[in-house]
Amino acid sequence: MDYFIHDLSNRLAHQINATGTLQMGMPLVTLVLGFCSLICAVLLIYLADSLVQSIFRFIFFARYDITVNRRVRLFPFPAIGKGRYRLRFPHWRYPNVDGSKDHRRKSNPLRKGRGILCFGYFRITSKDPIVIVWLVNALRRKGYIIGLTEPEARKLDTARQRQKEIAESNSIGNIRNMFEYRETDFEEYCAELFRLEGYEAKTTPPTADGGYDIDMTDPDGRRCFVECKCYSRNTIGRPMLQKLYGANHREEADRLIFITTTNFSKEARDYAEEVDMELINGKKLLSMAERHKQAIRLKAAEPPLDEWLLNYKDVASNYPPDCQPSPITL
Repeated sequence: MDYFIHDLSNRLAHQINATGTLQMGMPLVTLVLGFCSLICAVLLIYLADSLVQSIFRFIFFARYDITVNRRVRLFPFPAIGKGRYRLRFPHWRYPNVDGSKDHRRKSNPLRKGRGILCFGYFRITSKDPIVIVWLVNALRRKGYIIGLTEPEARKLDTARQRQKEIAESNSIGNIRNMFEYRETDFEEYCAELFRLEGYEAKTTPPTADGGYDIDMTDPDGRRCFVECKCYSRNTIGRPMLQKLYGANHREEADRLIFITTTNFSKEARDYAEEVDMELINGKKLLSMAERHKQAIRLKAAEPPLDEWLLNYKDVASNYPPDCQPSPITL
């Protein structure tokens, strides 16, 4: 009997101990199962969202032949006639005068930017405004109409004014008066005249021009370097031509051209003949402008897209200098 009672006591004690452990473990098991369920739910939502975005990107590509950047999100949107978009650029909560972060503030977060494009059947958003600008430019180059933002409207007005000035340049004196103190505009004016003659021409950056102002390819595929000088009185001498010829030693263009609104000295003309450099004085420059005056007038009414679309420099100037956007061709 004593043995039976002792054995029963041991069994009850063991059962109570086991039950207590089980009761303590139940909340932990429930918590783990709940956490796993949450992870699964989040993963399913992420996969479903990725699938939906992939479908929207495919539809957009099939309709417009443009691959949408992964940094944008697409949502269904009622169809509208003309696209429209808006940009909000990132900025520090407490910026310095130049827009950079004021490190004297303990809490100074970066306010994120945002770009929104409503186009066709889509509402397209991105936390990086420059990506939306890229998409807008790509759509416009395919002929789609999207309303102008304020920076684009300003660039378009400037381009129209420049083309109007070019169209009204009916004398070399008029050209000098327009561009004597605007060297960069004069270089663009000369580049435009060459474009109208079938050249591919682009001006070089003012701070690093390499010794020439325009880098061109003529209709025969030959590379040309051009130096431009807008003067009222100064005659171009040999030293300026030597500078252009020396700059060519590094890159070896096929043709060298020097343009001025005045004339060249005899020493300069002799040197140009010696090194096979082409000279365009004020009289020849005006003759080029006269040949293309009608084309320039037509162009002045509606400048080409690349003269007023926002480029990387335009967009980057709206970002904080210490938080520039990723390089992207606009």
